[in-house]
Amino acid sequence: MGNFENDGRFFEQSEQSDTDRDQADSAFAKIQRLLCIREHASALLYKRLLSSGYDDRIASEAVQRAINCGLVSDERYADVLVRSRLSQGKGLRGIAFELEQAGIDPQTVPAYQEALFRDSGPDELARALSLLAAKPPKAKRIREAAYRKLVQKGYESSVAASAARIFAEQHGCTTLETC
Repeated sequence: MGNFENDGRFFEQSEQSDTDRDQADSAFAKIQRLLCIREHASALLYKRLLSSGYDDRIASEAVQRAINCGLVSDERYADVLVRSRLSQGKGLRGIAFELEQAGIDPQTVPAYQEALFRDSGPDELARALSLLAAKPPKAKRIREAAYRKLVQKGYESSVAASAARIFAEQHGCTTLETC
């Protein structure tokens, strides 16, 4: 047990609070290590700490401490996520799903709104076609494989169908039976 001075008075600190402080410091250090690798959303960090065996209260306090220090920002995470996924050729639907999994409403993210406004329609179709050109599907049925690839990347089914049809036509496929 340790004695600590508080406004000129001494008080004894219990072993339980020492353990809590050690766990809180350990949880905060884990957050710092994770953030050295990449941005994380607060909800995902909280879940990660819980899965690592930290108590609910300790995990919550560690995440709040990281937010207060400016280490964690859901806005910054969402911006980085949207921009990086767009540059990877991901579709808006998939990006929205990832944001929702992180506890972030896509409608509140300026970068997502900008991409939604800019990429809905012909621009998203162009991104889908450029993805297929950069990484063409390797299958007998090109059209089906292209459609599957785009849907897996998070494109809307209508965009994926149009892009798959155009891609298949560009590669000499004219009928569904041969493509």
